[in-house]
Amino acid sequence: MPDQPAALPIGWLEMVHNLADATDPTGTPIDPGIMEMVIALNVLGVETNASCEGHLDRGYAAPWVDFHAVGTETIRKQAREATRRLQEAEEQQAAPEVINRLNEEMFRLAREENIAYYRGSRLVHQALMAFYEHHHVPYDQQLYLHNDSFGYSRLQPHGIDYQPQYTPEIQARNLKLYQAEMLSFAHFLKHNYLLRTRHD
Repeated sequence: MPDQPAALPIGWLEMVHNLADATDPTGTPIDPGIMEMVIALNVLGVETNASCEGHLDRGYAAPWVDFHAVGTETIRKQAREATRRLQEAEEQQAAPEVINRLNEEMFRLAREENIAYYRGSRLVHQALMAFYEHHHVPYDQQLYLHNDSFGYSRLQPHGIDYQPQYTPEIQARNLKLYQAEMLSFAHFLKHNYLLRTRHD
């Protein structure tokens, strides 16, 4: 009896099709060595916007993927608009009650913006916790999330920033280890985590 094809997470094949011809702003396609991770993250529920498999001759000698939560642009615009209205009211010396109301609105939107920003990184954070529950590698190779204050997150290995301090030979060795770890996480998402969580 022939082997049955392995199950794929819901939306996986559609995402493969959507990203097949994707490029960055310079027209560069997604690196083959990071494509599986990019697909997995998008299926998980975040939007990736840049990535690299890691290179010794340019950029970082480690793989990484930048992403943000789906649908953050609307709340981002609302928060910016609330800030603009408050500044305008203060410049025009509006009545105190108007200033107070605009101030409250700005802080409310800022809180909502903060929650929305980290919704995406929380999804990835939960997946990483599940991955490392039984998967043990040296700290340097472990993947983690670097979050900025603008709602963007980067998935990368702990050792990424220290690569330039090593000899070319050590950098090359580390790069292979970091790439293997990224592929392991992508494999875990594709063949384990996303298949389990799709029913939750």
